[in-house]
Amino acid sequence: LAGERRARVGGLMLAVGFSPGMVRRAFVFEGGMVAGIGAIVGAIASAGYAKLMLVGLQTLWTDAVGGLELRLHVSMTSVVIGAVGAWMVMVGAVVLSLRELSRWSARSLLSGAVSTGGGIPSKPSGRSGYVGVASLVLAIGSLLLPMMVAGVQEAIGFFLGGMFAVVAALSGLSYLLPRMGRWWPVLGAGRFGLCRLAIRNMGRNSKRSLLTAGLIASATFVLAAVGVFRLKGLENPHERESGAGGFALIAESAAPVVADLNTAEGRELAGVTDDGTLWNDIQIQPFRLKEGDETSCLSTYQATSPRILGARPSMIERGGFAFAESLATTADERAIPWLLLNRTLEDGAIPVIGDAAAVRWQLHRSLGADFVMADERGQEIRLRFVALLQESTLQSELIVSEANFVRLFPSLSGYRFFMVETPAGREKEISAAMERSLSRVGLDTTLSTERYRAYAAVQNTYLSAFQLCGGFGLILGGAGLVAVVLRNVLERRGELAIFQALGFSRKTLGRLVQLEHVFLFVCGLLAGLVPAGIAVAPQVIERPSLGPWVSTLGILTAILIAGIGATFVALFSTARQPILSSLRSEGAAG
Repeated sequence: LAGERRARVGGLMLAVGFSPGMVRRAFVFEGGMVAGIGAIVGAIASAGYAKLMLVGLQTLWTDAVGGLELRLHVSMTSVVIGAVGAWMVMVGAVVLSLRELSRWSARSLLSGAVSTGGGIPSKPSGRSGYVGVASLVLAIGSLLLPMMVAGVQEAIGFFLGGMFAVVAALSGLSYLLPRMGRWWPVLGAGRFGLCRLAIRNMGRNSKRSLLTAGLIASATFVLAAVGVFRLKGLENPHERESGAGGFALIAESAAPVVADLNTAEGRELAGVTDDGTLWNDIQIQPFRLKEGDETSCLSTYQATSPRILGARPSMIERGGFAFAESLATTADERAIPWLLLNRTLEDGAIPVIGDAAAVRWQLHRSLGADFVMADERGQEIRLRFVALLQESTLQSELIVSEANFVRLFPSLSGYRFFMVETPAGREKEISAAMERSLSRVGLDTTLSTERYRAYAAVQNTYLSAFQLCGGFGLILGGAGLVAVVLRNVLERRGELAIFQALGFSRKTLGRLVQLEHVFLFVCGLLAGLVPAGIAVAPQVIERPSLGPWVSTLGILTAILIAGIGATFVALFSTARQPILSSLRSEGAAG
């Protein structure tokens, strides 16, 4: 927009003897100075933004950092790299803009005819259509890549697929905009005719329209796609295929319990004196426990000796929990991946199961990879991940079979970790009774929903920060839309004055210009929303319960309302245009 506005200056410089190269260098230098100021201001503001993020982590999002004290550390190297990188991108944009202006002669520049808003290209290029089709194919291929190629992370497919899908959507919009005039002839009167005229006018300056739609599409994609991955709470921990595996309570004791708490004899041996009626309503799965490093997202350190659980045969045969992936080869193992813990691996590795998020991000391992640690004798052992739990309450532990646990840690007798099945609605009552009855061993119980909520808070915090960046992008898109609205009204003041002289009211003309930009905003919104749906489709198909759809829909509705509100600038700008001076300027230009 600035290049178009300074076109007359460029034409004057060419007319008095400056070479095209000198004119370009002068404009690049001017643009580089402005970009440099912006980069410096942005670099300074980035420290303030980082400080605000830390304040948020210690107040609103304190659950994500576990109460750790966070301090801002500003690295001048990072600041300089960011500022220089941003400056280079902005200067590159200036150079590209000047390439567009350099195609015009000095006479055209002096006359102000460089604006591309004057009409629809007679022969629109079809390259954008080919780019759109190719990008759509690449998007689908990227999303299917993790399913077809072992070891490719879903995140790679999501980002690549999303990027190509956005490019495909914008390419499609680029293909359609110049053709609006041919496909939407103005027929009839009234609101329908006004809408057709508005749609036709969207293609008058297709590049400018595409830029605005692209800004809005990119921000919408981030807000919509990332919002789907926000974790909800456990809706029903009593379901076996949920993240709680059907266990509403998780308990851990300070001292080991040797007796079987599922039998009256075992409870008597453990010193339980409460009425047995309560205990008859629950089912307890005990685990052997080796203390170690936290492997969940609540830890800020990488675990070298993680907590290990030993699962009894009854737990392995029972099954439960949802699995992200496994090395199952038989029908029984596919039905109950826990049976993989009973495998005897030829190279001596120990089969182990862990939570997918903890294994991938905390331990930096994947399915089939080995984690090396020491047993209690100090000998090196290799734990091989044969299955990964999906969004479970067991992020803090790795699970092996009881037989392998006893072999690796023979000195750890008894059970100290318990998962409890309870009747629905009685979780708190049973939790209090268990802590009271087993106070001698220091039993502490936690609701599975609370444990899961603590893990989900971390991921949701990072997603909130990422969505905040998308929100800034949306503000930029809204500002770009306002700038385009004002520029378009300024360029078309003569045309609008002629319409008014022919009998169109200011109100009707304001609605026409507003409709053009409302349609443009909606196109940008759809160009981000549809690719977001494509990018998250594999995840949603695999996990139908994923995503807080209501809140995501609310965000998109707020975006739409804000965008429509921004287009009121067109309405007010059009209403303020003086008819007489505009007609004179139109006549002079003619």
